[in-house]
Amino acid sequence: MLPRIRDVATTNDHVTVAFGPADHTHRGWRLAAVQGLAREFAPVRINAIAAQGEAAILEAESYLARSPGVTGQYLVLDADGAGDPLS
Repeated sequence: MLPRIRDVATTNDHVTVAFGPADHTHRGWRLAAVQGLAREFAPVRINAIAAQGEAAILEAESYLARSPGVTGQYLVLDADGAGDPLS
């Protein structure tokens, strides 16, 4: 997975890594990994999400693509996604 992320980061302005759902014990390492990648590839924005279901992943990716100030974040979503963060 890591080589693929690095490849994508060299040719894009943002990368969103999608993890499957996991309990709270995975939060620390996932956040540390995405923060390290965000520092390594700055100014490329790298974020991660944990979600179950394509709709939630697509909504989060859409939000992150429109959010140039967001990088190095790990967002945990429910089956409905993050909802409308601007409402």
